[in-house]
Amino acid sequence: MHGAALFLRAGPDGYEMRRAGDPYGLIHTVPQVMAWNVQLAVQRLEHIARWTQILTLASPNNLIPSDAVRIILSRVSAAGKEEPVDTTGVVRLEYELRDGKWRPPAFRINLTNTSSLTLFCMLFDLTEGKAVQPLLGRGVWLEPGQEIAVGEGRPLIAHLPDDLWELGITQVRDTIKLIVSTGESDANLLAQEDLPMRPNRETAYQGPRRTNNTLERLMRRVITRSVARRGGGEEAIVYWNSAEVTTLTVRLRPDNEL
Repeated sequence: MHGAALFLRAGPDGYEMRRAGDPYGLIHTVPQVMAWNVQLAVQRLEHIARWTQILTLASPNNLIPSDAVRIILSRVSAAGKEEPVDTTGVVRLEYELRDGKWRPPAFRINLTNTSSLTLFCMLFDLTEGKAVQPLLGRGVWLEPGQEIAVGEGRPLIAHLPDDLWELGITQVRDTIKLIVSTGESDANLLAQEDLPMRPNRETAYQGPRRTNNTLERLMRRVITRSVARRGGGEEAIVYWNSAEVTTLTVRLRPDNEL
């Protein structure tokens, strides 16, 4: 279908689905085209749609500059040495051959508030498996000039899953998405697992609830995919913006080795 964002195909072995623009084929599947699997296929399409909405979530205004909080990403060597990298393009993270084994790359992320505002920061890893993983819990406040290390400074590890690698996939993209705002929200509202695992039921919508501010109401609309509605009671108007860094994790196969 022209302009379609999601594609679904029913074949003799089950349903196959993907998002338009994914770098490789129909990787999300539901085995067997049976009546009881139709609902599962719909749930997975909704899972992909939520991930896409979060990926493209953008502020309708620029009252907070997109670089108000700077994302600093550094590669970490086996010896623990940090090498800051340019995040204006795709950041390449490669497996390294050490002691006869391919080791996954490590990196660190720091956030620096370069603005004159106290800002609430939520940081997510959006994987190609369509997971949304909060990297700062529900989020943290940053004072002007303050810098924090994600994960308390411990190196983060970039993985290319074995099951994809065994199918011949040698690289995967992750999007590190930062959302900053003048009001507090809960990043866990957007959390979901990689497909083919089912969505995280702990963060699923459980009926109308009061929202703290306009950003949190928008986040709840992402997980419910509902039309706009006002929350109950007083709802603070907050200003927000977002920024992204894309990483490419590369894991060569034996026939690619030098």
